[in-house]
Amino acid sequence: MPRRQDIVLLGITLLLIISPFLSTRFALLTVNATTNTAPPLWGFTGAYANYTFSEVSSNHAVDSGWEAYTINEVNLTSDTFNMTTTVYDPAQSYAGRSYVSYGAVFQLNQSLGFSALNTTELASLNQGLLPGAPNENITVITATSVTVKAGTFQADEVAARDNSSLIWVSSYSGLVLKSTLTFTQSNGASSGQTAHLVTELSTTNVPTSEPSVFTNQWLVIGIVGTVVAVVATVVLVLRRHKIETPTPSAPAAAPPSEPSSQSSDPESTMPNS
Repeated sequence: MPRRQDIVLLGITLLLIISPFLSTRFALLTVNATTNTAPPLWGFTGAYANYTFSEVSSNHAVDSGWEAYTINEVNLTSDTFNMTTTVYDPAQSYAGRSYVSYGAVFQLNQSLGFSALNTTELASLNQGLLPGAPNENITVITATSVTVKAGTFQADEVAARDNSSLIWVSSYSGLVLKSTLTFTQSNGASSGQTAHLVTELSTTNVPTSEPSVFTNQWLVIGIVGTVVAVVATVVLVLRRHKIETPTPSAPAAAPPSEPSSQSSDPESTMPNS
């Protein structure tokens, strides 16, 4: 079993290959490149995925921290991307490794350089097929859902039959949403005890669901309905005004105008004595 610090530094990539049931298949995903006609949904400059992780042993939290993956630049000419990975793990402070940041260049069609599968492998997973050769020790469940700190998403679930490893991948973008790993500690005071390591998505700007066509349709219908209602109201008001306005009659004789030379003072009209 790899050392605890190795698990943290490699983050989700190592979580996907650490189980004896998953290592044979998912290790191949990280090195086998397949040609795609377009970049994956997560393959854009500025894409990021942030995760939190926690380790529990004997019902006690023994560690917690976070991991961040950021794509700094995508080069479509060479089909590569430059990415920075940052890990914060307080449990490694004794070794001066509580905060680690490093960069690397990956192929756009390489799985788990960024914390996601490529388009070809995601398509297989969405069909309930494990990329690569079948493995009876691994099951794939499609069209399920998982709730993490970033929200609730439709996902494909990849699991070892003994539930020692569980991984949820966005069925839309291939982004890793959550992973759990159960293992027996092999060193330190907790040697021999069972530990659980859970990593889950906290924030991302990678699309994790397809824009709803029905939502857009209802938006258009709502706008059109509002315009129609306003126009109908205006027409009704104009018609009512036309009906209620009386027909003008022949003009009456104009009242005599007040003599301009006559004073308005009542006393000026009295006869002289």
